[in-house]
Amino acid sequence: PASDICEWLVGSERCIRDRQGSGAIAAAVMALLSDLTREQNRTKAMAFIGVSFGITFAIAMVLGPIVTHSLGLNALFWMIAALATLGILLTIWVVPNSTNHVLNRESGMVKGSFSKVLAEPRLLKLNFGIMCLHILLMSTFVALPGQLADAGFPAAEHWKVYLATMVIAFAAVVPFIIYAEVKRRMKQVFLFCVGLIIVAEIVLWGAGQHFWELVIGVQLFFLAFNLMEALLPSLISKESPAGYKGTAMGVYSTSQFLGVALGGSLGGWIAGAFGGGSGVLAGAGR
Repeated sequence: PASDICEWLVGSERCIRDRQGSGAIAAAVMALLSDLTREQNRTKAMAFIGVSFGITFAIAMVLGPIVTHSLGLNALFWMIAALATLGILLTIWVVPNSTNHVLNRESGMVKGSFSKVLAEPRLLKLNFGIMCLHILLMSTFVALPGQLADAGFPAAEHWKVYLATMVIAFAAVVPFIIYAEVKRRMKQVFLFCVGLIIVAEIVLWGAGQHFWELVIGVQLFFLAFNLMEALLPSLISKESPAGYKGTAMGVYSTSQFLGVALGGSLGGWIAGAFGGGSGVLAGAGR
């Protein structure tokens, strides 16, 4: 499978960062989704994919430590390879073929439109924001397992912290999203999230070996992260120039996956050079 070939050729760490950062699979999935959905359902379908990213991350955070502890790190890569193979088979046998490939300026990439989208100051801020958010996500969770271990919480039990905090965060963000949309307080809620992430990173950095302080920091982080993950696509859609929404969402997705790649690499380098807790301190500075 491709993941194991990549690991053998260039090494596991570089392979993981390159595969996550390329965004090639996500781009192809979103393009196919545009072809297979009616225009009136396209926004809802895109939103579902966005939500599924957060759910998938939560599942991975829970299952990763369990699989690694029970079967070893190699088993985790083989599991990824098996899931990738299953995805290929589902795409071939279950997903219908596209027979209606029509360029829609509001859902697809428009040739020659990148300069206009990249030059839009408000979109530039939002794209930079989602990139920093995912840099922060990855760099934080490079450092966090070591902090939990130092606090006396065994690695095999880390999934319990991730599961509990993610479930609470998913439930807690719903009223905030409703408030932001109904009361038109999107900007205020967004700024609240930025402040909450700063507080979360400071709590994580200062927690040291205190387990419950780490849990509080993780809970605050997931609450802010999930809320921003839900708000940013809506803000991108609202701020996009007429006829360029598809291109704007493409640039947004690229920024998102670039942040994942940079966050993992920078988090690992910072933790190795300055110590495990430095990753979250650097995150607070971002």
